[in-house]
Amino acid sequence: MIKLVTLDLDNTLWDAEPTIHQAHRDMVAWLVAQRPESTELLTPKVWAGLRRTLQAQQPEILYHPTAVRKAMLQLALAPLQLPIPQQQDLVEGAFEVFYDGRNQVKPYPEAITLLEHLATRVPVVAITNGNANLERIGIDQYFKAIVNAERAGVAKPHPGIFHLALSLGGNVSAQDALHVGDHALEDVEASKALGFQTVWLKSGALDTTQHCEPTATAESISELVAIIQAIVP
Repeated sequence: MIKLVTLDLDNTLWDAEPTIHQAHRDMVAWLVAQRPESTELLTPKVWAGLRRTLQAQQPEILYHPTAVRKAMLQLALAPLQLPIPQQQDLVEGAFEVFYDGRNQVKPYPEAITLLEHLATRVPVVAITNGNANLERIGIDQYFKAIVNAERAGVAKPHPGIFHLALSLGGNVSAQDALHVGDHALEDVEASKALGFQTVWLKSGALDTTQHCEPTATAESISELVAIIQAIVP
C-alpha cells in the first residue's frame, strides 16, 4: 500500500524549459536597462563561460540554483567595477526578475487533476533539483513539503534527498512510497535503488535514450494520471 507519493516538478508537472529561458531573457533585459554597458557582459557565450568558471572555482554550489545564478551575476558584473552595495543591488534585482519569471510556469491541467486526486489520499512531497516556488506557482496547498537540493544539501540522484523526503512525508519507508519523475536516472533509477515504486513520465524526459526500469511508464501526462489513480485509488 502506497503511503507517500513524491513528485519531481520541472518537466513533470509542467514544461519548464520555455519559461526558464524566457525568465533569463527578461533578467538580461532588465540588467541592460539598468546598466546599458552590461550588454556585452551578458551574451549567451559569456554566460556559458561564466558557468564553466564557476564550476572550476566553486563546485560545491553547483546544485544550488539560486546561489549559482547570483554568483554568475556577480562574475558577469565584476568588469563594471561598481561599488559593492550597488553591484549587490543589481544582482538581487536581476535575480528577482528571473525568479518571478521562472515561477510563471503553468502546471498541466492533468497535473492539477493528479494533485487533487492525491491530496485526499496520501501525503505528497516534491523533490526537485530546481528552485521552483510552489506558493508562487499556486499549488502549495497540495504538498506536505518540498525538498530541493538547497534544503537537502545534495541533489538527485543522491540518496540523501530522497531520505529527507521520506522523513518529511511522515517517516515513511521507501517500500511504501512512489516516486514520479521525468529523468530516467535521477528520478527513476535513483529512487528505485532505495526501494521506491517508480513511474517514469517519458514524455517529459529531455533524454529518452537513458535506460531505466520503472514500475510503470507513462507516455503522456494523461496516461500518468491514469497510472497513478490505479496505484493510489
